[in-house]
Amino acid sequence: MKVFRHILLLLLVVCFSCEKSIDYQLKNQKSEIVMYAFPMPDSILKVHGSATTNILSVNNYEGVEGMQMSIVLDEEKVMETEYPYGQEWYEATGVKGQEKINVELIYETKNGLIVSGKTVIPEAVKIVSIDTVSVDVQNLDNEEERMLRCYIEFNDPPNELNYYQVRVDSEKQIKDDEGVISESVETIEYIKEDKVFSIRDDESVLLTDIDFQGSFNDFVFDGSNYKLKILIPQEYHEIEDGAIKQSLKVHLYSITEDYYRFLRSSISEEAYREYPFFERVNVYSNVTNGLGVVAGLSLHMDSVSLFNSEIEPF
Repeated sequence: MKVFRHILLLLLVVCFSCEKSIDYQLKNQKSEIVMYAFPMPDSILKVHGSATTNILSVNNYEGVEGMQMSIVLDEEKVMETEYPYGQEWYEATGVKGQEKINVELIYETKNGLIVSGKTVIPEAVKIVSIDTVSVDVQNLDNEEERMLRCYIEFNDPPNELNYYQVRVDSEKQIKDDEGVISESVETIEYIKEDKVFSIRDDESVLLTDIDFQGSFNDFVFDGSNYKLKILIPQEYHEIEDGAIKQSLKVHLYSITEDYYRFLRSSISEEAYREYPFFERVNVYSNVTNGLGVVAGLSLHMDSVSLFNSEIEPF
């Protein structure tokens, strides 16, 4: 569930964007089938199927009656059923992803329209090490703040363009005055000081302060060992009263190019809505005869302990 939570965060940003990579037209168009799927290793496949109701309102969609769904793994059909009318997400029980497997999702409407999307689940690139050091940094309020510089080391596979996304969670176990222990997990808004976060893939995007949710590619370190550098603000790493344990959990996602392009174009489209005088950004889609995206990703996690009351200090 923690893994799928990240996909849900992505979809909140996406807001079910339904523009395909075509010239945007300021008029209503016919309804189109919308398809979403983000297959991951060892996770039950969840898919979305609907129809757009208005090209000018990217949040509006409706169910499709009698739409047949097929799931194909490495050219073998493993499921064929009718997509439940009006259901936002369908859990394909028994269908789990694996690294390096090809996934194809196919919808067929009652009028014979066939909509499809394909992806491959990438092999997870593993975190080699996580190192931290305390540093004094001038924050946005021009005040000196004690932050935690975090180095995330991994080995980038050679001879191919690879895409990544990093999420960091603060995990805490706190005991209150009455002895009740509570646990919390909070996703950290870390500072992206590494140069990889500054690379812009689309020169047509004029805004330079867009936060692409920690996504990047291996253009500057292709095929080599790399230590990604981020800053953790003080509010996330200072030890709280009553703390039993505090740690940082780093999630290194290996993502497909389709996921990368969809994520970044969705975020750009959201940002540009505030600037109507700019040309509208088209949200990337790899769905044939429809809208949306089918994009695989995989995950490797590692943690670094900030405090543990059960371990005696040196």
